[in-house]
Amino acid sequence: MFTKEYVLLLCFFGRYDEIKQILSTTECIMHFFRYSRIQTPRGIFNECFKVCFERPSKQREKQLSYLFSDLITDGHIHLFKLFVAQYHNASKLEGNIASWFSRQNISYMVRASIEYASNMHVLSSVGVWNDEKNAYIGSIELQKVTSNVGKAYEGFQHMGSQTSTYNYTSKQLSFIIKQNGTENKFLHSVDTTTWKEINTSSIGKDYNYTGLAFDNTTDAFNLFGTYTNGDNNLHVCKISPSDHASKNTHTFPGELCSTFFHSKLNTYYVFYTKPSNPEQIYVNSYDMKASPVSLDQAYEVKNVGKGYKPIPSTLKNLAYIPNKDLVVCNIKVVSDVKEGSEIFHISTTNKTITNYGWNGSEGILTQIKTPFALFADLKLPRIYQIVLYADTYKLYTYSTYNNRWQETKKFGIAVTSIWEIESK
Repeated sequence: MFTKEYVLLLCFFGRYDEIKQILSTTECIMHFFRYSRIQTPRGIFNECFKVCFERPSKQREKQLSYLFSDLITDGHIHLFKLFVAQYHNASKLEGNIASWFSRQNISYMVRASIEYASNMHVLSSVGVWNDEKNAYIGSIELQKVTSNVGKAYEGFQHMGSQTSTYNYTSKQLSFIIKQNGTENKFLHSVDTTTWKEINTSSIGKDYNYTGLAFDNTTDAFNLFGTYTNGDNNLHVCKISPSDHASKNTHTFPGELCSTFFHSKLNTYYVFYTKPSNPEQIYVNSYDMKASPVSLDQAYEVKNVGKGYKPIPSTLKNLAYIPNKDLVVCNIKVVSDVKEGSEIFHISTTNKTITNYGWNGSEGILTQIKTPFALFADLKLPRIYQIVLYADTYKLYTYSTYNNRWQETKKFGIAVTSIWEIESK
């Protein structure tokens, strides 16, 4: 029986007569559908063909690198070893693909891909998670699905993805936890290189801080946030992690959905709804000092799916993906017979929140009642989504290169927030 990687190798080396013969067999097609929900044999062929021949030359290396990365993270390292071995015989190949593969930069790219693949199984991340009684912070290895506790908070629970944030510059983690059986809440800031507390402070029972996002600087007030205090308004502020002092910079009527910090634009975005118009999502943006830049920008939710309706107030888990310059989030959609959360792509330029059919066509996330952490891979064009499905935590891996789900695995850890550690 032919495997996906064997067909891909045939694509790489232009043996299209053999591919045509393989694709004509029902056994092969059924094998591919069993092997992966995300691609048909014809789709694999078309993708490789486009990369090799149809796309502009200056884009080929990047696009092929993404194809390699998709296979690497699925564990097909032997494919790349075989590719390197075959590379030395590239001069015997025919056509444009032979001269393309014979370039030195392609050889370098393949070696780099293999080197990266060798480290994929120890992809460490900083995370916050709960069990039934306690909250934890520490490191998580995604591929092995293992966690190492840096610090435990007995008798507390972390309150969700919007109440924690990681500073990639200072390696600090700030988060809010709540004492079980009480209304007592505490804001903690921790040095993740040592797991030592920088500061801990109690939060008044009438104050609810959320929307935390570091601006990734080492300034004194480098933590964005929002809070409510019972006055029916939403307050934007900047916080000092060292002593948790707070500076209120803007107040407006609204109910928070989610926030994120755009590291390329140095802009903090606040997504919210208004009590007077709960069916509309609004967005405010703020500069590095949390001063307003634009206010009350109405965003349109698009391409939800026939028969489905979005619930604006359920927009959660905003995440910025630097290597694709994308912003994604979860929004709950409902129909007469089904409901669940989908992944949406946000354009701050066009003021749109769009479902590109990433999940809807396969009906994966529409069955999920509780999406947890949504975060990006810093090297590969990937999104990771941790969800609770039928009382089991799972990790979904999604490729933003070809807009397809790549992998689903049991996770076993109730992670509420997670950030990949940049490779050295």
